[in-house]
Amino acid sequence: MSLKKHGVKTYFFPRLFIFNVVIVVLVTFIPVIIYYQYFSISFNEQLENINLQTVKQFRNTIDEQYLKDSVKLVQNNFVDSLQDDSLIKPMEDSIRNDSKSILNVINQLNSIQSNMPNVDSIDVYYKNDNVIFYNSRLCFMSEQSCTIGSRIDWVEGFRNSDEQVKWLPPRIIDSEKSESVITYVRSIPYFAPPEKRKATIAIHISDAKLRKSLTALRNPSDGLILIMDEQGNMIANNQTNLGLDHLKKYQGAWIEKVISAEKGGMFNDELDGNSTMITFEKSEINNWRYVSLVNKDLFYKKTYELRNWLMSFVIIFLLISILISYILTRKAHKPIRSVIGDYSSQIVNLNQMVEINKPVIRHNYIMGLLHNDLISNHNVLGSDMGMESNRWKRLISFVIQTPNMEAFDKEQASSYHLIGLLESSGNEGYKVWAIKDYGKQINGIVFLNETTFETEVISKIVHSIEMIYDRGYMLSHGETYELVDEAISTSFQQANLALEYKYLYPHNRILSYSDLSIQLRHSSSNSLDILSEIEASIRMCDEKKAKDLITELENEMTRGLYTVDYCKFLLSDLLVKIKSAIEFMGLPSVQHFGYDIREKYKEFDNIEKVMAWINGLVERAIESIDERKLSIHHNIEMKIKDYIQAHLYDDISLERVADELNFKSNYLGKLFKKSTGINFTEYLTECRLTEAAKLLKENNLSVQEIANKLGYNSTNHFIRIFKEKFGDTPKKYQLLHK
Repeated sequence: MSLKKHGVKTYFFPRLFIFNVVIVVLVTFIPVIIYYQYFSISFNEQLENINLQTVKQFRNTIDEQYLKDSVKLVQNNFVDSLQDDSLIKPMEDSIRNDSKSILNVINQLNSIQSNMPNVDSIDVYYKNDNVIFYNSRLCFMSEQSCTIGSRIDWVEGFRNSDEQVKWLPPRIIDSEKSESVITYVRSIPYFAPPEKRKATIAIHISDAKLRKSLTALRNPSDGLILIMDEQGNMIANNQTNLGLDHLKKYQGAWIEKVISAEKGGMFNDELDGNSTMITFEKSEINNWRYVSLVNKDLFYKKTYELRNWLMSFVIIFLLISILISYILTRKAHKPIRSVIGDYSSQIVNLNQMVEINKPVIRHNYIMGLLHNDLISNHNVLGSDMGMESNRWKRLISFVIQTPNMEAFDKEQASSYHLIGLLESSGNEGYKVWAIKDYGKQINGIVFLNETTFETEVISKIVHSIEMIYDRGYMLSHGETYELVDEAISTSFQQANLALEYKYLYPHNRILSYSDLSIQLRHSSSNSLDILSEIEASIRMCDEKKAKDLITELENEMTRGLYTVDYCKFLLSDLLVKIKSAIEFMGLPSVQHFGYDIREKYKEFDNIEKVMAWINGLVERAIESIDERKLSIHHNIEMKIKDYIQAHLYDDISLERVADELNFKSNYLGKLFKKSTGINFTEYLTECRLTEAAKLLKENNLSVQEIANKLGYNSTNHFIRIFKEKFGDTPKKYQLLHK
């Protein structure tokens, strides 16, 4: 009996021990394997995010410090300049024989260049005089002695082609300078054809300073960053004496892949025997590509070391666990349930954390769909959120701009109430996802089946909006696409672009990308002639014509197929014309209106408000110009009268007075009659007869002597006109008043 029990006991212990060992091994290795896989995936994602963030920072730094400053330099000093017109004057008038204006241009260019540390020099070509300013010099290109080096390439290119803007790769432009420069070239005006251009501006950016900035962004030993243009030309890099040909020998196909991409991206390639992560972004200013090359082997080396250390720790831990398991099994009084319970509680806690953060995960997922910035496991997230991909076949993205509300909490509550209505309004034919964006905007996606009409869905969305807001909202949407991830962001970009047209159509509650025909809209027209006519009408004080032309311009912008940016450009140019008209009469616009009209213009959010404000400006401008003209006319009238009184006994004529005052006689005669109501001859006769009556009273001169003294060759004529005025002959008048 005891042997039987002993056999059972001996058999039971190995089984229990083996079972416990298996449990220990599983409990030890499975979490480690999962953790290692998760760590590897997270490490890769982190490495990708770091490289992507680095390239974006790289792009933003160069765009801000070099490209955007160059673009703003031209805009601020040659287009929007309201304070100093020394650089604009040569576009309108010839300065060939005006040494003062030439010196002003040179000094102004030197002043601008001194305030731009990254700019090597600034060149300006003025078509009016066929002259180019460069390096504190000028050169009339019609003269044979004019030699401007490689500048002739962009001057001739922009003079004879439709190019508006161009970025030229590094090159040496002056024989006396060994440093190369990168050039930004732009024509003025921006949208004018070659025959109507007034100037061409070239901003030369220092190549050495750009390379220095790249070196500061990333140490050469940490990896390569470089800039190339759409033709594959090397612009700059952070390595010394490194050209593009050096890179092409390492699997050169990656260069064509970067150049041909429409936007940024990331991929892996084999360069010089090393696994390399290539990350790139496209500039927001021009067609440059910002590229980062990182040797992944250096980063993975640390991962391998961590894995080895982890495995060593696991093996040691496993041996200790087996020993402990043996002791516990031997004693048979400490169950493993407590260990399993600990792991179970951790899993429960993890699930609770996921539930708590579900709204944030959902928001980020939808935001990633709209901006095409998705994580690797987004399909799993979509399934978790109830996205049945086999049910929906099409999609359309939309943007809702909510009205202003004074109370922040009320605005937030209304927005989330609307999101709830939108997402609950779906049926078998469509489904809505919506999120609250920053500011007063709600972004969303509508998923549709094959039979649901887009117009029906848009109507239901409007109905939901109007249950919350009765007015002040704006709904824009993109086109409908087949259901793919990239199409969501495309439709969303179209919705945002359509929303910009609320500036032209403030009373439209719905803005459709396709209905607006945005792809067919133009960014140029013949409206520049209307602007000149408006300026002329203001100078002539013709308020009706000026307002009619402004109405015509407004109708052309709102009814024609023009981009909203071009319409804003026209309005900006219209303000320049109004400013020019008022300042032509010697009235400073800022003092006259009480503010800078170019800055005030930016406060208006739609064309209707802008046009009402501009009509008010025109009324004030014409009123001031008219008063100014009346003041000038009065001064001239008094000068004429003073001259007549001073030369009453001389041979006076309108031509002689006009010569004295430096006016043409016809113009002076018209101006005098407009100011006094009578013509020059009538007024002169009036003055002479008044003087004759005075002489008849005070002197013993005869009538003939007085007539001769006042310049009348015929005494009878003098007697006749005297009687017409005073009712008596001169002789009788003299006797009555002695």
